[in-house]
Amino acid sequence: MPCNKESSCVYGETLIPPTIEDVQSRNRSKEMKTNKCEIYAVGKNRQGNVRYWCREHQAPAYKGSERLDHCIAANTPIISEQEILRITPAEFAGGVAFWGAVPPIYDTTRYPIDLGIHVHARLVKDGKKVIDKTYKRVIFENNDSKQSSIDTLSAVYYMVSLIFHKVMKVAPCNHCGSLHLDKDWFSVHEHKKHLCSSCGREFYDTGPGIGNPLMAIKQLCGDKEIFRSTVPAKKKRININQTDYPGGIRIWGSNQAIVWTAPKAEESGIHVHGYANNGAIIVDDTFQEVIVDNISLDANEVRIWMAQSAMPHLSDRFTTLSCPHCDKFHCDVDELAYTPHRLHHCEHCKHEFITPGRRKLVISNPMYEIVKILSKNAPRSPQINHGFLRPEV
Repeated sequence: MPCNKESSCVYGETLIPPTIEDVQSRNRSKEMKTNKCEIYAVGKNRQGNVRYWCREHQAPAYKGSERLDHCIAANTPIISEQEILRITPAEFAGGVAFWGAVPPIYDTTRYPIDLGIHVHARLVKDGKKVIDKTYKRVIFENNDSKQSSIDTLSAVYYMVSLIFHKVMKVAPCNHCGSLHLDKDWFSVHEHKKHLCSSCGREFYDTGPGIGNPLMAIKQLCGDKEIFRSTVPAKKKRININQTDYPGGIRIWGSNQAIVWTAPKAEESGIHVHGYANNGAIIVDDTFQEVIVDNISLDANEVRIWMAQSAMPHLSDRFTTLSCPHCDKFHCDVDELAYTPHRLHHCEHCKHEFITPGRRKLVISNPMYEIVKILSKNAPRSPQINHGFLRPEV
């Protein structure tokens, strides 16, 4: 998924991406431009305290029983027109595709992550991409002039729900009509009662489910599939050492497209970026198998870790367990991959064992330990790129 050469986004073709300092300097004046909060009382919480909500930034504006002067998202920069794409999918006979540009699971560069929605569009089948860029917001229109829009958080939590095989739905708020997005804990647990992120009021859906506005986008684009079939990456294997890439490396699990209307199948695997000291990109491709510093990465474990890293309410529950019977690393999957638990079932020898130590309720993924090992051999410490996510429980 190559992107425009003016940005350093996921799956990009950037030759010399800007450093974090470059971006901060260029955007310093822009970051000061934020909309003022619009705070309203929208009911009471379980403790009986009045709940205050900012409708401008769609975020809480209270702590306990106290009304805050600003909501917790008050410093969110205004999205400029240059960061917004307006598109009518029917105009692109060659197909359109949209991905959530999410942070890598391992990143030793010093370049900023271009978060948002990455877009490909072709006018004719197998033709050249006329759109190949990442946007902060995408507004979709159809021939009936109906509009829907998506932003970064919708794309991130679509990825989380998809990786954990959760069916999503359109969930409009009964009060304001906004399409509801379930985040963090709610993105992997079906429920009927929702707290609207737009107006801050509670509403009930017709049945249990997980709301994501992107399901409306898929309807507009004529893409009815959620769990789409993919094919293994064409390139089977890459064996690298971190010292060969002084500019750092980045690693992602394959991020299945939100919308895919192209006539060919989408590839899956592990995507790798490797940079030279001057920022030139040396490696930019997807592989079936990736070996870094003689450590083999499992594509499924990388993909699960990418989704787990986007759920901040679990941040202190991850570990890497070894089976006491066969001594192999254990990876929790399916519901156990997002539910802390004490009893584990080894996928290698089928032995059951209990979490050792004082903290019993944990989730095991080998990537938790592998990232630590890779960090020790890295030319510089890895970046933490999930600071924009807030816990939702």
